[in-house]
Amino acid sequence: MAAIFNLPLITYPILVTACFGILVFLVGHFVRGKYTSKLLGLISSVGLLFTVYFVIEAILSLRNGTLTVLYYYGTPPPIGSCLEVDFLSLAVALLASFLGLMVTIYSIKYMEHDNNLNAYYSLLLFLIAAVIGVAFAGDLLTLFVFYELMGVTSYSLVAFYKEKAEPIEAAIKYLIMGAIGSAVILYAFSLIYGLTGTLNIAYVANYFRSAAPQPFSYVILILLIGGFGVKAAIVPMHSWLIDAHPSAPSGISAMLSGVVIKGGLYAMIRTTVLFFPVSTYMWNYLLATIAIVTIFLANIIAIVQKDLKRLLAYSSIFNIGLIVLAFSLGTEFGLAAGIFHILNHGIMKGLAFMCAGVILHTIGTRNLDEMKGIARKMPVTGVLFAIALLGLAGVPPLSGFMSKFLIIFSAVQLSNTYGYLLAAIALINSIFATLYYAKVIKVIWMDEPGENVANVHEASWVMVLPLALLALLIVIVGIWPQLLYDLAYHAAENLINAQSYINNGM
Repeated sequence: MAAIFNLPLITYPILVTACFGILVFLVGHFVRGKYTSKLLGLISSVGLLFTVYFVIEAILSLRNGTLTVLYYYGTPPPIGSCLEVDFLSLAVALLASFLGLMVTIYSIKYMEHDNNLNAYYSLLLFLIAAVIGVAFAGDLLTLFVFYELMGVTSYSLVAFYKEKAEPIEAAIKYLIMGAIGSAVILYAFSLIYGLTGTLNIAYVANYFRSAAPQPFSYVILILLIGGFGVKAAIVPMHSWLIDAHPSAPSGISAMLSGVVIKGGLYAMIRTTVLFFPVSTYMWNYLLATIAIVTIFLANIIAIVQKDLKRLLAYSSIFNIGLIVLAFSLGTEFGLAAGIFHILNHGIMKGLAFMCAGVILHTIGTRNLDEMKGIARKMPVTGVLFAIALLGLAGVPPLSGFMSKFLIIFSAVQLSNTYGYLLAAIALINSIFATLYYAKVIKVIWMDEPGENVANVHEASWVMVLPLALLALLIVIVGIWPQLLYDLAYHAAENLINAQSYINNGM
C-alpha cells in the first residue's frame, strides 16, 4: 500500500485524512438530499478507517525497521522542511485517528439534524490531519503550521452552533488564549533560529545538547512550556477548555479532551525532553510544580460542579496534571507511564463525553440535577458511561487503573523524598477524584427518575456502537495492558535515547 504514488508511508495518514476532508466538503456542497448527512458521515468514517490502517501499518513497519523514518521535501536538512516519526509520533497519531473515527461514526446520528455538516466533517478531518502533522513534524516550521491548523479547526468547531451566544463567546476566548500561546511559541522558535541557524528539530536538539547552558536556553525552555501549555490546558492556561466543552458538540468535546490537549502536551514534551536534557536543565521541578497546582485546582473545582460537561472538563485538567507529573519524573519509566495515560485517558474521556452527549441529546440539559435516574431508562448508555467514569476513577480491572498505578509506582521508584511526595499527591488526588465520578454514577443510576426523564428511551445503535467499542477497549487494556503499554514504552525509550532521533534527522 505504501508504494502508491511513490510517496513514503508516513505521508499517508496526513494526506488521506486531508483528501477526505476536501472530498466530504465538496460532496456536501453539491449533493442535496434526505440522506446527505448520513452520506457525509459515512465518507468521513471510511477516510478515517484508512487513516487508522496506515498508522497501524507505520507502527508495524517501524517495529520491523522497514519504515522510511525520514521524508524530506525540497531542500535537505538543516534548512528544508521534513517529517520524522518515532513511536511517540505514531502513538499520538493512533489516538487521534482512532478516536476521530469513533467520533465520526457517533456524529452520523448525533448531528443528523444540524446544518452545514459538510463544514463539520471537513473541519473534523482537518483537525485530525493537523494533530497527526504536529506529531510527524521534523522541523519547527512544519510543527507550527500544523499546530496553527489544529487551532483554527478546533476554534471553528467550538463555535459550530454559531446561532447561539455561548459557543461564540467560548470560541473567542479560546481563540484569544490560543493566539497568545502561539505568539509565545513563535517567539521561542525565533530565538532558537537565532541561536542555531536552523529549525530542524534534530539539528536544534544536537546544538542544545552539545552546547553549555546559557541564559537564552532557559528563556526558550520556559517559553515553550508556557506556549504549548495553553493547548495542553495546564493551570493557569486552562480556562478556555472549561468554556469550550459545554459549548461544542459532544463529539468535539471528546476530541478536545481526547486529542487536542494531547497535541499540546506532545509538542511541549517533544521539545522540552529532546532539546533540554533534564540532568542539565532541571526542568523536572518546574513541571512538578505546574502538575501539583493543576491537579489540586482541577479536583477542588470539579467536586462542586453541577454542569456535567464542565465537571468532565475539570476532570480532563486533573488528568493532564497527572500526566505532567509523570513527565516531571524525568525517567524512562515515568515517561512511559505518562504516555500510557495519554492513550488511556483519550479513550476513557472520549467515551465519557460521548455518553454525556447522548444524555444531552435525549433530554436537552447538562444539569446533573435534571438527569436523575436516567440510566434506568437508558441502561446500555448508563453502563457504558459507568465504565468510562470507573476507568477515569482508576477502578481495576479497567485501563485507567493500570496507567494511574504506573504513574504512582514510577514516582515511588525514584526512592527519595521528592518521588514519595509526588506519589502521595497523585494517590491522594486520584482517590479524591473518585468522589465526583461516584456522584455522577449515583445521580444517573441510584436517584429516583424525575418527570423530565419519564419518556426517555435508549439511544440509536449508531451512537451506541462506537461507545461500546471504546468501553470494550477500556476493559481489554485493563486486563491486557501490554496492548498499549508496549507502544508507550517504545515511545518513552525514543524520548530518553534522543540520539537515535537526532541521528535519523541529520
